[in-house]
Amino acid sequence: MAMFDKMRQARNLMSLQKKAKTIQKELSKTEIEAESMSGQVSVIVSADQKLQSIHLDPEILTPENSTRIEKALKDAFNEANKEAQKIATSKMKQISGDLGLPGF
Repeated sequence: MAMFDKMRQARNLMSLQKKAKTIQKELSKTEIEAESMSGQVSVIVSADQKLQSIHLDPEILTPENSTRIEKALKDAFNEANKEAQKIATSKMKQISGDLGLPGF
């Protein structure tokens, strides 16, 4: 009987690994855009928290704006990354729920 339990556990583990890989692919393809300075600064981050692109309106690219641009980039990136984390957490809860872990 114990051998059958181990085989079932192995199948369950393989299934969870397959689900995890699928979720990783989904996260890498999911993009989140965040803006700052009324859209003059924008970033796109994938849900696996990789920076995909940065857009800066050419009109703001002056030496006097460097501090504002830096803050706007940081704000936009943090906003997009926070949303990416929420999406990733939600997706990973699907797997952890299959494990029967408390709190998920």
